[in-house]
Amino acid sequence: GFFDGSQVQSIRRNLKAILKLEYMDRERYQKSGEVRLGITDDELGVRTDEKLHELYGSPYKDGLEKEFIPINEMLYVLLLKIVEIEHSDKKRLDVKIEELYQFMHFELKTLLVREAVIALTYFKNRSRLSFFGKINPKPKEKRQELLKELRGMSWDLMLFRVMERIATMPGQGDFLIPYFLSFDKKMVQLFDLFPLKAILASQDGTQMLPLWVTPPLDELQKEIKMEKIRDFFSHIASNIRFVERLSDTRPDLGNLKKQLEEKITRLVTY
Repeated sequence: GFFDGSQVQSIRRNLKAILKLEYMDRERYQKSGEVRLGITDDELGVRTDEKLHELYGSPYKDGLEKEFIPINEMLYVLLLKIVEIEHSDKKRLDVKIEELYQFMHFELKTLLVREAVIALTYFKNRSRLSFFGKINPKPKEKRQELLKELRGMSWDLMLFRVMERIATMPGQGDFLIPYFLSFDKKMVQLFDLFPLKAILASQDGTQMLPLWVTPPLDELQKEIKMEKIRDFFSHIASNIRFVERLSDTRPDLGNLKKQLEEKITRLVTY
């Protein structure tokens, strides 16, 4: 939203609000409890603009295009599939889960642990997760609004990966503190679904392995019979996905995305 100009003012407002804390008159606050800027509002505006251009400089854009946008595209396509499965005629939980794992294995060439746990919870009880709260039947003229909501949700899911990625960067520290402050209750629900115990990372920080308090497979085994999806977790299946990812490091998900968007809008609009 910064590079196409659509969200610059919104980003700037948020950044300015954050910088108010950095430039708060701390001495006044400690003595009286009054929150007041230690600089003028004009100075704050200048520093906000400087920070904005620092944050969104060329290294950020390069990283966004190379690393985060491809991951986000995959998460968006997966969210489309999760909603399509939930709003189709399938009733049994094991049938829904089997279709999800088939999709991840054959289409995405990777098993996404967090999103599978989120989908399991969603499939069990659609109303339980407020994260999906806006994905309800809408009139046809709201089609683009529905897709925009799903795209925003895909960026919400990036929060987990960004936090872990930063935790694995050399020089950023060797400890994971699994706490965060948020007023967004739907994100709190998602964090609570798979609490982290630790993250293992190689020295260069390019590979990481999350260690969960409760292994995701244990959660699955409580809810469904594993016979139909167990093979997706085998060493052979893992190697197949790995080889296919190596042969196509930037898969084009455009046609798959378009098909799912069309199917979603048929299922969730009237």
